[in-house]
Amino acid sequence: GVIYGGADRSNPTQAGMPVIERLTADLGKNFTILLFPFSNHDLIDVRTNEFDPALVPSLLDWVFGGIR
Repeated sequence: GVIYGGADRSNPTQAGMPVIERLTADLGKNFTILLFPFSNHDLIDVRTNEFDPALVPSLLDWVFGGIR
C-alpha cells in the first residue's frame, strides 16, 4: 500500500499516484493507495495542524494486513 498526503510539496501526489497506478496495472498487483487530501509530507492536516483522524486506523490496518 501507499499513503499520500495531497498537500505534500516534497513528494507531489500528482506525480506519484500515476506511477503507482501504472505499476499496479503492469505488474497485475493490487496495491491500495490511500490519499489524505489535506495532509502534508508528515501526514499532518494543513488545515488543523493535527493528524487526520482516519490516519491511525488506516496505518493499523496496513500494518496488520488490512491493506496490501
